[in-house]
Amino acid sequence: MEYKILLVGLGNIGIRHLEGILAVKKKLVIYIFDRNEIKYLDIANYLKNKKIKHKIIYVKNILELKTIDLLILATDSLNRLNILEKIIKCTKIKSLLLEKVVFLDSRSFNKAIKLIKLHKINTWVNCIRREVSFYNKLKENLKKNKFKIHYTGYKWGLASNLIHFIDLFFYFSISKNISYFTKFNNKKYITKRLNYHDIYGLIKIKDSYKNELILEDNIKYKKNLLKIEINNKKYIIKNNLVYLENLKLNRLNKNNNLDDEKVSIITTRFINKILEKKKINLANLEESYSYHKILFTIIKRYLKKQKIKKINYT
Repeated sequence: MEYKILLVGLGNIGIRHLEGILAVKKKLVIYIFDRNEIKYLDIANYLKNKKIKHKIIYVKNILELKTIDLLILATDSLNRLNILEKIIKCTKIKSLLLEKVVFLDSRSFNKAIKLIKLHKINTWVNCIRREVSFYNKLKENLKKNKFKIHYTGYKWGLASNLIHFIDLFFYFSISKNISYFTKFNNKKYITKRLNYHDIYGLIKIKDSYKNELILEDNIKYKKNLLKIEINNKKYIIKNNLVYLENLKLNRLNKNNNLDDEKVSIITTRFINKILEKKKINLANLEESYSYHKILFTIIKRYLKKQKIKKINYT
């Protein structure tokens, strides 16, 4: 039996999803769609020297598809709800994977949640660290729920990547009661995407057990570093390698690697889990909405401080 997948959006993230889909061993029919048909030429060039065992169909009108086992929506967040509504009206969908930031406001979330409930669609949000082996091992070994996550760097996308870290924080935490502190730089910077900006600053989130998430985007940091303190151990993550801090010897010991912290690998794993009916660690849409609310509040604080109405950050 062939499993039908529709991938909508062929930007950088969409291409990574396609890589992951192609790596699935079971037979698939892969429908791909992008409003910019030039993208199809890019995909054709990408695929021409690869051995492809799946059937690939370039779709010009996604509204003609009647049934889909899995829809991966990798468009920008601004147009995502509109596209989702149109597809759901015409197509029976069993499962749905949404990219982050999912939507930019609560109204869109509420409409989408109502839609997927009405049509009984299993839906997840692709904050990939939940499916990465290293973070799952940390969660399994977490004692008394004591941890600290600290990410530092410069121009790493504080606003656009914030939801990933909020999601990871609550993956570890059992508390839903939080407080947060924000301190923003007056400047913003242009990202690699045309007409998009991101912000500098400091964000601290703390739960009722005093577990902390600290995120900093500041020029004083020359390299991006993720530090996780858990069970009296400190892990340093850089360049896809995990080091365990040895306080006695004042050095870092290589502990692990994060070879599976890639969108393509997580996509393959996700599809295999659906096919094999295994537990999926990604947050569902309603759970992710609760984390997006924190993101929205923090962005509103930034807008209020800057006395501006909006910022295109994702």
